[in-house]
Amino acid sequence: MSQIAVFSGMTALGLCVAFGLGSIPGCGKDQAKCTKAQDGVRQSLKAEDASLVQRWRAYAYKHCADRASLTALDREVADGLAAADRRKSEVARQKQQSQALLGAFTGWVAGARATPETASASPSCEGGEAEQKSKERWCVARRMAGTFTLVARYWEKESTAARFSTVMPGPVACDALGPNRVIRTWTIPGTPVKRTHCELTGGTLSGMQALVAEAVNGPIEVFTPRYVELDPAFAGRLNNEGK
Repeated sequence: MSQIAVFSGMTALGLCVAFGLGSIPGCGKDQAKCTKAQDGVRQSLKAEDASLVQRWRAYAYKHCADRASLTALDREVADGLAAADRRKSEVARQKQQSQALLGAFTGWVAGARATPETASASPSCEGGEAEQKSKERWCVARRMAGTFTLVARYWEKESTAARFSTVMPGPVACDALGPNRVIRTWTIPGTPVKRTHCELTGGTLSGMQALVAEAVNGPIEVFTPRYVELDPAFAGRLNNEGK
């Protein structure tokens, strides 16, 4: 090493000591710790932990010498925290909407479970005159709850064979419907969405069953055991989907 290089290094060290570590750009900085701090900020942003983000940011300012990289990091922090706030607000909105819709839906099902033909003022039914006379046909009744559609499908000749459904804004589990016993749980093929088939054992829907998808805009279906017996396609979903 040349005498000039040694002298320059000693001079820089002397200045750092003389004026304090924070007074000279680069004094007291550590690139390894700087990289660790930047990684910590980004991981904390992914975890949406604002407090930890700020702690890692302070650590970055202590150990990073490049002011441009710190400015860029601050932009990441501001954008990331703003996005996290938007997501949290959306989740809260979905939860509030789901709770309101669930109350309307379960009340509607409880009132119409024995007489689903009364679930709507104008139900529509399949088939022609022969089916109309025999009543051996599926009928559908619809009702609006705000902007959401509530649907009842039932066998006209035996209307206690009924299935009630809607689409929930946010994830809903069987527990939201009251006491229950899980019959089967699986993942919808090609998605990470969990689906659960359960028997409702208490409350106004006791004796019925439910099929829920724990997802944003996921369907919820509440039905009678007799409905499963009369709709083989639906029974196949319950028994075979996800296997």
